Amino acid sequence: MTDQIRVAIAGYGSLGRGVETCLAQNSDMELICVFSRRDSASVTLLDQKVPVYAMADVEQYQDEVDVMILCGGSKTDLPEQGPHLTQFFNTVDSFDTHEKVNEYFAALNGAAQKSGNIALLATGWDPGLMSLNRLFGETILPERKTDTGTHSKQTIECSLALGNNLEFTASVLVAYTRAVYRLARSGEIGAKTVFDVAPGLLSPKSPSQLRKELL
Repeated sequence: MTDQIRVAIAGYGSLGRGVETCLAQNSDMELICVFSRRDSASVTLLDQKVPVYAMADVEQYQDEVDVMILCGGSKTDLPEQGPHLTQFFNTVDSFDTHEKVNEYFAALNGAAQKSGNIALLATGWDPGLMSLNRLFGETILPERKTDTGTHSKQTIECSLALGNNLEFTASVLVAYTRAVYRLARSGEIGAKTVFDVAPGLLSPKSPSQLRKELL
């Protein structure tokens, strides 16, 4: 992948800091700026050359950013910030209130369809990667049981041990940022979830390289 993806972070708490760390590990991405509701002078980034702007001024920078990673909380921040920021940017977030995913999806989809952007929601480990494992489990083993008992010894199992949950979530967000950029370049718009994204879009490697190395 040769294009440099211009990324911004909305919200700089622990998750935002983790995203900044992960972006530095991906050579095809560049952190353009961080938006915060706090006084910019009080926000100290790992890379102090990156500017911090007021969240209220976010609209002014829509031509400078390819994808905005939303690092606010699911309870109060994202329900408001997600639809608002999707008016101006392609967005990725880790919304994790399972019972409100459809409601949030609808709000994002309305904003994304109107603006011609992509809003990828609920990425992370759960919802996100574990959601994909649940999908694989129930489709590959349709006569499954989730308890112990008599069965035909066909088991799908996934284990995830996390030393730092937020850093892992940040890594997933950054990988899906690449996918959102590619989808947007291909003309896709609207709200998306991990179910709508082909795995190969997450990788910086070309399709031929993936086939050679991983198939």
